[in-house]
Amino acid sequence: MFRSYLNLQSGQTVSAKTEIRAVGNVKAVYIKGLAHSALDPDFGAGIDVSLENMESFMADFRRCEFWCMPKFGTDTEEIPDETQGLICKRTDGSYIVILPVVSEQYKCVLKGNKKGIVTARLLSWYDQLTACDCLAMMYAEGSNPYALLKECAETAIELLGITCKLREARTYPELFEYLGWCSWDAMEIRVCEDDLLAKCKEFRDKQIPVRWAILDDMWGEVRDFYGRSYSTRGDMIKLMHASRLYSFDADPLRFPNG
Repeated sequence: MFRSYLNLQSGQTVSAKTEIRAVGNVKAVYIKGLAHSALDPDFGAGIDVSLENMESFMADFRRCEFWCMPKFGTDTEEIPDETQGLICKRTDGSYIVILPVVSEQYKCVLKGNKKGIVTARLLSWYDQLTACDCLAMMYAEGSNPYALLKECAETAIELLGITCKLREARTYPELFEYLGWCSWDAMEIRVCEDDLLAKCKEFRDKQIPVRWAILDDMWGEVRDFYGRSYSTRGDMIKLMHASRLYSFDADPLRFPNG
């Protein structure tokens, strides 16, 4: 089911060892290998995983530097690179969940390969590594994908020795039990004092019970788009990412009262 290997900067590939450890219903997949020269930092090691009798999948993948989104499909070749979590439904109605993890030196992500094969790609920002010896991913099989995801996450936290809490174990301020609103969804980079106050008045007039609000990105002093226009949302995003932050105070033109 698993084939592990190392990728060298020279373009060579050498074999590596896969170790599977069972923790209850969850299987932890480790990779161990040593090369005679530096590994490729963007694809230092790989594990090809065979997925048999897959009917459909849902992949949570990183679509850009900042955000993830879901991808649905029926063929492993459709699974995008930088997939952070994968749920596959089999033809018999059962599920397999694969959860790649981040260890001390390596990050693991998934990507589709040829039909019936998914590749776990391990990358690192450490320079000139010649070895890969780490926990790469968790997987579990069963009838309830929600339970499988939880089991994989709990086991990963335990094996990695980290203090991250799952959502159900976290305590949130009472305020977040109520309806909130985010400025980005209405104003994006055009957020300003006048429009925020107008939006609050609209909520009050329409009796929409908003209890809290987030003033999202671009409220700070960013002068580079003063007087600038854009025709598409993509152009707006490019302008935002190309703009410099001049201070941590509110923009004096758009927030004259701070």
